[in-house]
Amino acid sequence: MSGVRSKMKIKEGVVLVIDVGEAVGNLVGNGKSFLENSKICASRIIQRKIFANSQDEFGLVLIGSEETKNELNYPNVYVQNSYFSCANWNLMKNISNLTVAKHSGNSSNSDWLDGLIVAVNLLKEESECKSFSTKKIVLMSNFATPVTSIDNVDDTIKALKDLEIGLVVIGPELEDGSSENEVKSPAQRKNEAIISRIVEEVSTVPTDGVTCGFDEAMVPLGRYQKIQTRAMPWNCDLQIGSNIFVPIVGYKKFDSKKLLIWKKRSREKSAIVEERVHFEGDQQVDKADVIKSYTYGQTIVPFSEDDKAATSLQTEKCFQVIMFAKKEEVPIHMLMGESVLYIAPRTGNEGAVSAMVALAQVLLEQQQVAIVRKVYRKNTAPLIGALIPTCETSNNRKCYFFYWVKLPFAEDDRRLKLPSLRHIKPTQEQQDVVKKLIDSMDLSQLDEEEDPYRKPVNPLVEHVNDLITFKALNPSSEMPTQPSERVKNMLKPLPDILANASQALDEIKRLFPLEEVEQKTYRRAAADIFNRSTNNNPANVVAPQDMVNSVTSLVQSTVTEVGTIDPEGNFLKLLDQGASFGSLCEQMKTAIKKLIFTSSSSVGAEKAISAMKLLRERCVSRNPVSYNTFVASLKDDLVERGNTDLWDVIVQEKLGLITSVESQQSNVSADEAVVFYEIKKCESQSEEQCEMEVEDLLAEL
Repeated sequence: MSGVRSKMKIKEGVVLVIDVGEAVGNLVGNGKSFLENSKICASRIIQRKIFANSQDEFGLVLIGSEETKNELNYPNVYVQNSYFSCANWNLMKNISNLTVAKHSGNSSNSDWLDGLIVAVNLLKEESECKSFSTKKIVLMSNFATPVTSIDNVDDTIKALKDLEIGLVVIGPELEDGSSENEVKSPAQRKNEAIISRIVEEVSTVPTDGVTCGFDEAMVPLGRYQKIQTRAMPWNCDLQIGSNIFVPIVGYKKFDSKKLLIWKKRSREKSAIVEERVHFEGDQQVDKADVIKSYTYGQTIVPFSEDDKAATSLQTEKCFQVIMFAKKEEVPIHMLMGESVLYIAPRTGNEGAVSAMVALAQVLLEQQQVAIVRKVYRKNTAPLIGALIPTCETSNNRKCYFFYWVKLPFAEDDRRLKLPSLRHIKPTQEQQDVVKKLIDSMDLSQLDEEEDPYRKPVNPLVEHVNDLITFKALNPSSEMPTQPSERVKNMLKPLPDILANASQALDEIKRLFPLEEVEQKTYRRAAADIFNRSTNNNPANVVAPQDMVNSVTSLVQSTVTEVGTIDPEGNFLKLLDQGASFGSLCEQMKTAIKKLIFTSSSSVGAEKAISAMKLLRERCVSRNPVSYNTFVASLKDDLVERGNTDLWDVIVQEKLGLITSVESQQSNVSADEAVVFYEIKKCESQSEEQCEMEVEDLLAEL
């Protein structure tokens, strides 16, 4: 039975009881009616459950309604849905459309106790056919209407206890927390005393009872609920050498927050069928006749599934120790990946426990880590990571386990050569004011309960979920252009922190002045371009050669990016117009590579060399690192494709690395620049020997 029970879905049964009587239409402290606050709170509960992909089921009961619909036949109590359902947009829309009930004469009756009894009965009947891990009733009422069935209080308390139903009451603050300016009627004070007694009695059951106001309730509801997932074990053997296999299990310590996948979801929860078709012009092509391909210069290289299977790496599931290394040899900036694995011995295996404890103790004593090759399952890509030993104390007992963190391969490790900051020398006063700003924004002094940054929320996820909610409820309306105030507040620092830092910020503005740089504009009137006037003066007649130059200038004035037709002219024109130098460099690099690798004539190579001269000349004084990175990448591409003739031209024109002699921002010495021009070749070996070594290397891989 334990195995079956562990596979059962854990879900909660919740009944929302909302007061819609005439008394809830009055405005409260925040300028909204009690019903409006109830709708916001209830909608937020449903909204969070939708985005958490929760299996919890809900029922909705209205008290003080115009109609009566319940099995117990209590007046003015309306059961919105007689069956429970998971949180969905229709339920949220029903809550959003609630209005204050309009009664004729004295027929109004918002007996909250009747609604509570109906909710208990609804949960009891639903629990007979469904298995709920917990049961809960959320009651929203201002308790302004007298209770007519006060004799049922004890029976209600007993039913809540017997069925282990938790009770959450959201409404006006009770007597102990009420505001001095808040005026309550005698009936309201009497009802609050009754509900306080019920909540206190229910608090003895496992599910507990809670009372709070709307402001307090919206604090935990202010952010979307995390998707509840159960950590799945990854069982494997830790292989050390060829004879040692230790059974281990891995669990994810954390994972990156992802948006809920809506690709196969619809607002009505109907099935979405995807269909993909291929066309060649107007003619539809059968899927079996379509294969992937890649471009190599101007050549299209097909790559079929058979080719993919033949060239793909065949792997087996493993967790194999490659080597041991000193801990300082694995710096923190080398740790990567979106998650971290707990690695522990397999449950119930005493031999595995002893082996893992011994390994962890030795590695901790030697200050070492293990470098491990991990293959999640058969024929998946291998990963390499650091197995870091850890020892924690729990209940006066030492617990040994490991963390596995992904490490980069050699090609993933990119060393960025950043320009030196030696020419930037801040004054002592500037350094002191920056330290003052850091000290004034110190968050370590905040209490754990008051610190909103201890569990940060991704504003992007919150904003996207808000937009999805808006579109689901308003399918024909335009999307809002600005995020909600709730999301904006997440991006603001705490008022106290901002107040403490205000003085330091004022000093920083004074010591680090910013100057606005005006962008030059080069707009010319048509009369200026063609050099003509409105009069018929013969002196103003445009000569044919001047007309050609004017038309050329007109065409050049419409340049928006660096192209392959006139890369140098485009680059200089856009630079004069105030375009970003970094962006122009990237466009120039792209144009040069297109001219080299896609042009079939020598004209493209000549244009590329000329463009490289201009790019190198401008980068010497402004960004030598960008050019050095580009020319190093270009060299690798040319050597790989065997185009050494063009590289020889680059060497002759001295278009290699920019050295520190030419620019103070470069870290490349003159000797390094000379070595860079050389191409290593297999001079001492024959071509057959080189091919044999390559085949042997591929066989080892």
